[in-house]
Amino acid sequence: MSSEEFDVTVIGTGPGGYVAAVRAAQMGLKVAVVERDPVGTGGTCLLRGCIPTKALLHTADLYQDLKNGKEFGIVADNVGIDFTALTARKQRIVSRLSKASRATSSRRTRSRSSRARGASRARRRSWSRRRTAARRRSPRRT
Repeated sequence: MSSEEFDVTVIGTGPGGYVAAVRAAQMGLKVAVVERDPVGTGGTCLLRGCIPTKALLHTADLYQDLKNGKEFGIVADNVGIDFTALTARKQRIVSRLSKASRATSSRRTRSRSSRARGASRARRRSWSRRRTAARRRSPRRT
């Protein structure tokens, strides 16, 4: 077991956890991400819900368009669905997006160099100064 220390620990890599981890890392914090799902990162939407469903629905739409192709001047006889290929395509999409999610989060959640952290702090100070100056310029409400 590692005894490394982190500034923030994010539990889960769904849409909220992923964004929280990346944002914390952008702010210069050292981030640890904990994911219990053995399948990978991305949460239910990416692994079992939205993304796989959209891949399957896209294939169903294409199938329906080809079946009704005569309306558009397309003649396609003997159109069918190969469920093995359909499942393989869905899995390729999920794997690709899960790997991209994992690569992006690991690239951004590594500990940053002191120079990068300093630049991040400078940006925050700059934003704070601009906000304070804008408040001084705007008329006060009474």
